[in-house]
Parts: sequence; structure tokens; C-alpha cells
Amino acid sequence: MVFPPSRPDLSNPQEPYSVSRMLAGWFTIMIPVGLFAYSQTRSLFVSVGSMMAMPCFGIIQGARGMLRYRHYFGTPSYPRNPAHGVVVVNPEPLKEGANVGPYVSGCQCEGGSRWRRGGTLQKEEQAVLDKALREEPIRMLVIGDSLALGLGTDRSCMPMMPETLAKAISKQMGGRAVLWTGYGAEGAASSWTLKELSRKARKEAKAAEAAKNNGGEAAEPAGVALSDTSSNYSSDENTANNDSTNNDSTTPTSRPTNGTKANRAPSKKNKDPFGEWKDRLQNFRETFENDIAGPYDIVFIFAGGNDAKSAFIPFYVKTAKGEESTDYHKNDGRDSSLYSDFERIIEHLGPKMNTDFSSSAPNEKPLPLVVFPLMPSLVVPAFQKHFPVSWLVAPLTGIIENNKRRLQRKYPSHVVCVDAPTSKKAAQFEKQEGYFWQKRKEEDVLLCLRNVTEEQCKATTAGMTHHITTKSKAIKHRELRHESKEVTQANAPMPKLSELEGHQDGHNIFSIDDIHPNDEGYDFWGRLIADGVFQQVPALSTTS
Repeated sequence: MVFPPSRPDLSNPQEPYSVSRMLAGWFTIMIPVGLFAYSQTRSLFVSVGSMMAMPCFGIIQGARGMLRYRHYFGTPSYPRNPAHGVVVVNPEPLKEGANVGPYVSGCQCEGGSRWRRGGTLQKEEQAVLDKALREEPIRMLVIGDSLALGLGTDRSCMPMMPETLAKAISKQMGGRAVLWTGYGAEGAASSWTLKELSRKARKEAKAAEAAKNNGGEAAEPAGVALSDTSSNYSSDENTANNDSTNNDSTTPTSRPTNGTKANRAPSKKNKDPFGEWKDRLQNFRETFENDIAGPYDIVFIFAGGNDAKSAFIPFYVKTAKGEESTDYHKNDGRDSSLYSDFERIIEHLGPKMNTDFSSSAPNEKPLPLVVFPLMPSLVVPAFQKHFPVSWLVAPLTGIIENNKRRLQRKYPSHVVCVDAPTSKKAAQFEKQEGYFWQKRKEEDVLLCLRNVTEEQCKATTAGMTHHITTKSKAIKHRELRHESKEVTQANAPMPKLSELEGHQDGHNIFSIDDIHPNDEGYDFWGRLIADGVFQQVPALSTTS
């Protein structure tokens, strides 16, 4: 069945959407309309015009929606970027009656640097934390568009997607420490991600060219600065740790190149019980600042959504960061298609993950891993509430997502695509029910260290909250305000903005712009993505 056109082909999980299926769905609508118009007017011109009216209206509707979004939300506030942190989560579920306090969101930290659940840790819980300090950590990078950036949040000064992913991974991998970095840009096309990941290679190529022009004399490579999105970031005052790493059997596939004190327990002489963790986080941050050198064990890439915008407004995506092509990528013999960009991204990730993705040899270890989450076009309120643009967005997004599925088939040992969430699951989480809400309730966070000061955190959160409330009055003609409720449950969310009236089930985990998730939305989606990864790569999990 191809009606409506937004319906995927469930019998073909590899490519549930295709151009032929989208056209068949639309012709199913257009031909009866055209025949009826012809029977009434006997005019071929009127018949063809009536057939084209609905898809043209959908395109105009989509273009209007994007221009409206640009007008109201063109200069949004967003969490710290780039952002870095480290988490350790107990592999055992949170014990009933444990003193945990409010859920980790916003600046729930001492000095703005870390958060650890309230109450004294039990002996077995402290053992998990000590063990995590002795083991080699998992290194994770989340990079891409506004979803990696965390656009839409208003209560957390740090992006929630990478931290939620890190918590789920830490718990499922037996309490391993997970060092995470989140880095994104609003409106970033896949070519922006490629540009950022190829920064070091471009510097080396430029240095080699300069050396050639200088008669073989090596030249100092010219620096390639971080994108302007990094202006929101400032480092802490911790100094780097230069001790060498002692690699053992617990070391992930991607071996670190910088010192991390992986096998040292906390020193009793150290007055700061989190000093070792701060050193480790500082070292990890420096690897990012060194042209995103890595190494990384898991990389999550959020891309493709902005590449679809050219279907509605051809010039619109040119304003997206990174859309401009470079001679460096033009000369590799491939075209400038989205799939070719994805291939280039994988190739540039190889050295950053200490692996050769082009090798045909099967990978015996679950790491390293590159994850492409699929975009939730059927869940986003902006698409669900407006017809017929939803019949265009879903199949067009699905066709773009096919490139990710092709990439997974080409690199089955290293690339994973995770299906988008459904409206049913989103509605369950919104009602604080279902599998993923239960996972949140059971989460026992032993350590959550963030590279941000209290002043920075409060300033960032205030800016995001002001942006959301101001836009609410301009668009919805009513004022959103933070609710104040008594906290009686474990891992309860922070007081949130009052619910948006007139929305369907599942829509209240989205922000005021009806496109990006809010704090709860990122928490839900991050858990769903992590769960999808462990389902496809069960060897990653060390817990039942």
C-alpha cells in the first residue's frame, strides 16, 4: 500500500522509502483528482493544474515553514559547544529508596564541574567507581547538526544527547567510564561534519604542498580554527596529565595517544576526590582541540536533515554551515553526492578511531563503531500537524536516510543505523511510562563530571530559557513558565516549561519550535539510540 505517501514499506527494511514509491503514492492521489477535474471541465489544462496543486502547495508549505523558522528562531541560544564530560553509571539498577535528589539537568553541580547523586555511596557502588578509574575509558564523540548541538533545550547548560548516550553506554558496559564530546552547528549540512573531521588532513595536505613549493623544505602547517560555534566554549583551569597510559586487556579498540592515568586509584593525599577524573577529562578535551584527533571508540553522527532542505528551497541549504565545497574533496575522484560525503566522513574517521574502514577483513571486536541515527520525520510536530507537507517530508527524508543504510551494508562491522523513534514510544515517555522511562528511573549515576563552571552554566541556561519564553509569547501568544512541583520519584525531571496546549501525544517532549526535542525529548531519544546500538551489537554489552 502506497497511500498515504508518508507510509514506509515495512516489507523492505533496507529501503523502506524510494523515489518510485513516493511517486506512486502521490499519483494515487493526483490521478483521481485530475480525472474528476477533467470530467467536470473537459479541460486538459485544468486537469493537469488540479493534479499539481497539492504537491505544489506542499512545497510552498514546507518553504514557508522553513522561512518562518528562520525568522523566529534564526539566532537561538543553545548549550555549551563544544562540550565535554565523563560519566560512570552503576550497572545495577538504582535501589528503591535511594537518596538521589533531582535528575541530572541544568547546573546541579558543585562548582559547576560535576554532579554526583546525593547521599553516601554504598561500598559496592564505590567499588564500581574505583574500578572505572582503573579501567581504560570509552571515548565517544557526538558530532553533526543542531541535534548534536542540543538546540531546543532550556534547562541544561550542556547538550543532553551526548551525556544521555554516555550514561546508557556506561551502564550497559558494566560501569565503564565514558568520556564524551558533543560538537555541532545549527543548520549544518553533512559537508560541515566532513569539513570538521577532515581538518587535520587538510592541514597536512596544505603543509605538503607548501613543502613541495619550497623545494622539499617542510613548512609549518597553517592552523585551521574551530568553527565559530566554539565561541560558546571555555576551558577549565585543570592542567593536563602527562603520565603514560598502561594498556591492559580492558583497553578498547581505539588506544589513547595521550596520558590518562588509566590504572591508578584515587590518591588519599589528593584533597579533591575528583582530581583524577578532572585530569582525565582535561586530557580528553585536548585531543579534541588537536584537530579532533581522537582516538574515539564510538562516534555518533547526526546529519542528513539539513541536506533535505534543498528539496523545498534550493538556495536555503547554501546558508547551512559547511555546505561550500573545497578543492581538497573535489580531487578525490568522487562526486559531491550525500553518499560520497558519508564515505569521506568514514574515511576521515579511520585514523581518529585507529582502524582501517576500507579493509575487507571482518572485525572481531565490537569497537570502534560509527552510529548514524535516522531522523524522526514521522514524530516531529511541525510535520505531523501540517498537511500535505508531511506527505513530502517523510518520503524525502527516508530517501536521504537510505544513504546511511547503504553505508551500513558497505561497512557492516563498523557502521550501525538506528531507527527513528515512533510516536507511540514518544507518547509513553511523555507520560512517564514505558520501557525507556523505566530505564531512566533505574539509572544510578555515580559520577557526572562536566567541563563548565557554575557561572557559565547559569548564564547559558538563562539565555536558553529567555529565548524559549520570548518566542512562546511571539508565536503561541501565551507565556510559558517553569512549573514548580514536589519531587517524589527517583530521577525526577527538573521543573519544566508548562505544557503546550493543543498538541498530540508525544509532542510535549519537543521544543517551542515544533522541530527540535526539548530536555525530555533528548533524554528519550538518546536512550532509544543507545538501546538500538546494543540490540544490533550485543557483544558490546557486558550486562544481562
